[in-house]
Amino acid sequence: LGDEAFADGKKVGVITCPSYSALTKKSMAIARLDVDKAVHGAKLEVRGKTVKASATAHTLPFDDPEKKKRIAVG
Repeated sequence: LGDEAFADGKKVGVITCPSYSALTKKSMAIARLDVDKAVHGAKLEVRGKTVKASATAHTLPFDDPEKKKRIAVG
């Protein structure tokens, strides 16, 4: 929480909700990003006190864009 997102060495956002996804087996986060970087496929770097990692911006739902996995019944 509070880690920062960078693109080309420039701060472009802040992580607001980091998490680990049991579904994808990867770390993920919700972030506030500059408008020009809040697009699917934007390459980012996340930096914090204990982490430095590459990241890619995704639209929601990132894991099932055609919404085929979760279908409510009832």
